[in-house]
Amino acid sequence: MNRIAALILISQFLLTSVGSANSPEFRVSVSNGSNVLVVNEVGRHIYYLKQNVLQHKVNCMRSRLLVFGAPKNISNDVPQAAYISLIDVKNKKVLYSGILGSGVREARYPKSGDWALIHTNLAFFINLKNGSRKYADELYDPETFSEEICDKMPVVNAK
Repeated sequence: MNRIAALILISQFLLTSVGSANSPEFRVSVSNGSNVLVVNEVGRHIYYLKQNVLQHKVNCMRSRLLVFGAPKNISNDVPQAAYISLIDVKNKKVLYSGILGSGVREARYPKSGDWALIHTNLAFFINLKNGSRKYADELYDPETFSEEICDKMPVVNAK
Protein backbone atom coordinates (compact mmCIF):
# COMPACT_ATOMS: atom_id res chain seq x y z
CA MET A 1 0.00 0.00 0.00
CA ASN A 2 2.88 2.37 0.75
CA ARG A 3 4.21 1.83 -2.78
CA ILE A 4 0.88 2.84 -4.28
CA ALA A 5 0.77 6.01 -2.16
CA ALA A 6 4.36 6.81 -3.17
CA LEU A 7 3.55 6.29 -6.86
CA ILE A 8 0.52 8.57 -6.59
CA LEU A 9 2.62 11.28 -4.94
CA ILE A 10 5.39 10.95 -7.56
CA SER A 11 2.89 11.04 -10.44
CA GLN A 12 1.23 14.17 -9.03
CA PHE A 13 4.65 15.81 -8.71
CA LEU A 14 5.57 14.88 -12.28
CA LEU A 15 2.25 16.13 -13.65
CA THR A 16 2.72 19.43 -11.81
CA SER A 17 6.26 19.70 -13.21
CA VAL A 18 5.08 19.02 -16.75
CA GLY A 19 2.33 21.61 -16.37
CA SER A 20 4.80 24.30 -15.35
CA ALA A 21 7.14 23.31 -18.19
CA ASN A 22 4.35 24.16 -20.66
CA SER A 23 4.08 27.68 -19.26
CA PRO A 24 4.88 30.61 -21.54
CA GLU A 25 8.24 31.04 -19.81
CA PHE A 26 11.03 32.19 -22.08
CA ARG A 27 14.43 33.30 -20.83
CA VAL A 28 17.66 34.08 -22.61
CA SER A 29 20.96 34.59 -20.84
CA VAL A 30 24.54 34.96 -22.03
CA SER A 31 27.66 33.60 -20.34
CA ASN A 32 31.32 34.00 -21.27
CA GLY A 33 30.23 36.58 -23.84
CA SER A 34 29.25 33.98 -26.45
CA ASN A 35 27.31 31.11 -24.85
CA VAL A 36 23.55 31.66 -25.11
CA LEU A 37 21.25 29.75 -22.75
CA VAL A 38 17.59 29.54 -23.77
CA VAL A 39 14.97 28.25 -21.33
CA ASN A 40 11.50 27.69 -22.82
CA GLU A 41 8.68 25.14 -22.94
CA VAL A 42 10.89 22.57 -24.72
CA GLY A 43 13.55 22.77 -22.01
CA ARG A 44 16.99 24.29 -21.65
CA HIS A 45 19.62 24.49 -24.34
CA ILE A 46 23.01 26.17 -24.62
CA TYR A 47 24.18 27.48 -27.99
CA TYR A 48 27.95 27.91 -28.31
CA LEU A 49 28.31 30.74 -30.82
CA LYS A 50 31.41 32.01 -32.63
CA GLN A 51 30.65 35.59 -31.68
CA ASN A 52 30.78 38.02 -28.81
CA VAL A 53 27.10 38.62 -28.07
CA LEU A 54 25.97 42.22 -27.71
CA GLN A 55 22.19 42.02 -28.25
CA HIS A 56 19.41 39.62 -29.07
CA LYS A 57 15.82 39.89 -30.22
CA VAL A 58 13.05 37.28 -30.00
CA ASN A 59 9.99 37.12 -32.26
CA CYS A 60 6.51 37.29 -30.72
CA MET A 61 5.91 33.54 -31.12
CA ARG A 62 9.16 32.94 -29.19
CA SER A 63 10.28 30.51 -31.86
CA ARG A 64 13.20 32.49 -33.34
CA LEU A 65 16.09 34.30 -31.71
CA LEU A 66 18.35 36.74 -33.58
CA VAL A 67 21.68 37.27 -31.85
CA PHE A 68 23.97 40.17 -32.79
CA GLY A 69 27.57 40.83 -31.97
CA ALA A 70 31.09 40.79 -33.31
CA PRO A 71 33.27 37.86 -34.40
CA LYS A 72 35.40 36.36 -31.63
CA ASN A 73 38.53 36.64 -33.78
CA ILE A 74 38.06 40.14 -35.10
CA SER A 75 40.45 41.39 -37.75
CA ASN A 76 41.95 44.87 -37.70
CA ASP A 77 40.89 45.09 -41.35
CA VAL A 78 37.19 44.73 -40.43
CA PRO A 79 36.73 46.25 -36.95
CA GLN A 80 32.99 46.90 -37.36
CA ALA A 81 31.96 43.48 -38.70
CA ALA A 82 28.47 42.39 -37.61
CA TYR A 83 28.19 38.72 -36.66
CA ILE A 84 24.60 37.47 -36.67
CA SER A 85 23.08 34.17 -35.61
CA LEU A 86 19.52 33.03 -36.23
CA ILE A 87 18.35 30.32 -33.83
CA ASP A 88 15.25 28.12 -34.11
CA VAL A 89 14.63 27.70 -30.37
CA LYS A 90 11.71 25.27 -30.81
CA ASN A 91 13.91 22.76 -32.68
CA LYS A 92 17.15 23.74 -30.89
CA LYS A 93 18.97 24.51 -34.13
CA VAL A 94 21.18 27.35 -35.40
CA LEU A 95 19.80 28.21 -38.85
CA TYR A 96 22.49 30.76 -39.74
CA SER A 97 25.63 32.10 -38.15
CA GLY A 98 28.04 34.45 -39.91
CA ILE A 99 29.22 37.95 -40.76
CA LEU A 100 26.72 40.18 -42.52
CA GLY A 101 27.62 43.81 -43.09
CA SER A 102 29.01 46.09 -40.45
CA GLY A 103 27.26 47.10 -37.26
CA VAL A 104 23.65 45.99 -36.69
CA ARG A 105 21.43 49.04 -36.30
CA GLU A 106 18.12 47.22 -35.91
CA ALA A 107 16.27 43.97 -36.53
CA ARG A 108 12.56 43.76 -37.21
CA TYR A 109 10.30 40.71 -37.38
CA PRO A 110 7.43 40.98 -39.89
CA LYS A 111 3.78 40.17 -39.20
CA SER A 112 3.97 37.60 -42.02
CA GLY A 113 6.64 35.65 -40.14
CA ASP A 114 8.64 34.68 -43.23
CA TRP A 115 11.61 37.07 -43.38
CA ALA A 116 13.22 39.29 -40.74
CA LEU A 117 14.67 42.62 -41.79
CA ILE A 118 18.14 43.47 -40.53
CA HIS A 119 19.76 46.86 -40.99
CA THR A 120 23.53 46.94 -40.99
CA ASN A 121 25.40 49.25 -43.34
CA LEU A 122 22.95 47.69 -45.86
CA ALA A 123 19.42 46.36 -45.43
CA PHE A 124 18.94 42.64 -45.92
CA PHE A 125 16.39 39.94 -45.19
CA ILE A 126 16.98 36.63 -43.44
CA ASN A 127 14.55 33.75 -43.97
CA LEU A 128 13.18 32.66 -40.59
CA LYS A 129 12.54 29.10 -41.78
CA ASN A 130 15.95 28.18 -43.21
CA GLY A 131 18.38 31.07 -42.56
CA SER A 132 18.91 31.99 -46.22
CA ARG A 133 19.72 35.63 -46.86
CA LYS A 134 19.02 38.19 -49.54
CA TYR A 135 19.87 41.85 -49.77
CA ALA A 136 16.99 44.29 -49.94
CA ASP A 137 16.74 45.86 -53.37
CA GLU A 138 16.70 49.58 -54.09
CA LEU A 139 12.90 49.62 -54.21
CA TYR A 140 12.54 48.43 -50.61
CA ASP A 141 10.86 50.98 -48.36
CA PRO A 142 11.43 50.35 -44.64
CA GLU A 143 8.46 52.57 -43.81
CA THR A 144 6.02 50.11 -45.43
CA PHE A 145 7.45 47.07 -43.61
CA SER A 146 4.65 45.62 -41.48
CA GLU A 147 6.38 44.73 -38.22
CA GLU A 148 4.94 42.38 -35.61
CA ILE A 149 4.08 43.95 -32.28
CA CYS A 150 4.21 41.88 -29.12
CA ASP A 151 4.10 42.55 -25.39
CA LYS A 152 7.31 42.73 -23.35
CA MET A 153 9.69 41.50 -26.06
CA PRO A 154 12.32 44.27 -26.41
CA VAL A 155 15.82 44.02 -27.79
CA VAL A 156 17.97 43.16 -24.78
CA ASN A 157 21.55 44.23 -24.19
CA ALA A 158 23.68 41.29 -23.11
CA LYS A 159 26.07 43.32 -20.96
